Amino acid sequence: MNFKRFIIAFGAIVLVTVMVLSIGCQNQPTAPQEIAKDTEQVTAKMRRTITSNQTGTDGLWYTYWTNGGGSVSMDLNGSGNFAVRWSNCGNFVCGKGWSSGSSRTITWSSSGGAQFIGVYGWMTNPLVEYYIGRGGGSSKGSYTANGRSYTLYIQNMNGPNIQGNGNFQQYNANGSGGSPQNMGDHFNGWRNIGASVGNQNYQIVSIEGWNSSGSASANVGGGGGGGSTSTTTTSGGGGGGGSNSIVVRARGTNGSEHINLTVGGSQIGSWTLSTSMRNYSASTNNTGGINVVFDNDGTNRDVQVDYITVNGSTRQAENQGTNTAVWQNGSCGGSNSEWMHCNGYIGFGDVSGGGGGGGSTSTTTTSGGGGGGNITYNLRARSTDGQGQVNLRIDNNTIATWTLGSSMSTYNASSYNTGGINVEFYNDATNRDVQIDYLSVNGSARQAENQSTNTGVWQNGSCGGSNSEWLHCNGYIGFGNTP
Repeated sequence: MNFKRFIIAFGAIVLVTVMVLSIGCQNQPTAPQEIAKDTEQVTAKMRRTITSNQTGTDGLWYTYWTNGGGSVSMDLNGSGNFAVRWSNCGNFVCGKGWSSGSSRTITWSSSGGAQFIGVYGWMTNPLVEYYIGRGGGSSKGSYTANGRSYTLYIQNMNGPNIQGNGNFQQYNANGSGGSPQNMGDHFNGWRNIGASVGNQNYQIVSIEGWNSSGSASANVGGGGGGGSTSTTTTSGGGGGGGSNSIVVRARGTNGSEHINLTVGGSQIGSWTLSTSMRNYSASTNNTGGINVVFDNDGTNRDVQVDYITVNGSTRQAENQGTNTAVWQNGSCGGSNSEWMHCNGYIGFGDVSGGGGGGGSTSTTTTSGGGGGGNITYNLRARSTDGQGQVNLRIDNNTIATWTLGSSMSTYNASSYNTGGINVEFYNDATNRDVQIDYLSVNGSARQAENQSTNTGVWQNGSCGGSNSEWLHCNGYIGFGNTP
């Protein structure tokens, strides 16, 4: 062996090794893939998934309960955000809100479908479980909350409850179950009709399901009080009011959202929104296109526009064909939605013309003897997945069939037929339910939640019940008889 050559080679190896180690010890820029990896890790740490009965705090107070059937997982995503996935479940209740109820106004947004999504809570002395927006039980009486009519149904229950297992009462406030809900209105209404309001326990926005599979998510917003109306008046032109009066009915999900009202390209109103639905008013002499503009989108910040009125005439947001701010099909921009998830606007038509269109109305005309029909029907409905199909049946004869969109739309028909009126859901499937707001017969609205026959709602562990907007199973809502 040539010892000298070995020493030289070994020295070279040592020198190269030292140089590599030295370079490796220097501060190097972080590669883009490492930044992405770190971001994913931080996001994962913010999101926590639970699968066992518990309560705790994750931005807001949360609760997870299941009777153990199938699998149920709840993603805790911080603030008021959470999501639930379930498969072949028994019964579960998951939600976010407050460990102690109050007369607060509760707001939220949600996606997906479940047997119940809405305000849910408990009281003690007496022990009461309550739901806002569903029926079941014996009528105690009617009252007004959120400016709408509700009927309180009460039924005696026996089973799991917040004190263990045993007897309790269930209050079902039947009426609109959507956001926002002024709980002070409900509690006062219950007292006024003689229903006990005890000590407050927890109060949440709940996602609940039973004997099903699916997924849903919710973002719980405001828990503040305050009234349901706040009015601001501005004028376009040069002051002194205006000949055209416009009212915007809207809210934000966290109370810092900002909108502008423009007419003919000029701003005539500017407001920061509350978390509860309020009226924002302006007047102007301007004419032209009316836009409601959302201009400060941010994390957990969205706007819901219920409607605007123009000189007293209502234009529903979900009927408008232009909405550049809604998130639809993976991007900003679409139509026929109350929601604004991105900076953008909803176009409400012209001051002098009507808003609407854009595929929100479907018309069918049938007749018993030709030439149209003498009884007109307007069905206000939607399906959770945009594929639910319904028939309008008069005296067991189908006079119209529609495939429902995922946003509330109006479906029209006319007929000479007389007899019992049913709206029938017939293609039930996983994550597919139908919600019916009302059926108008010759201009007179019949609210779905006021009807005593509903063979498609899931109540008390099976299909069939009454006084609900929802059809969870194949079946129908009976809307009485023709005039």
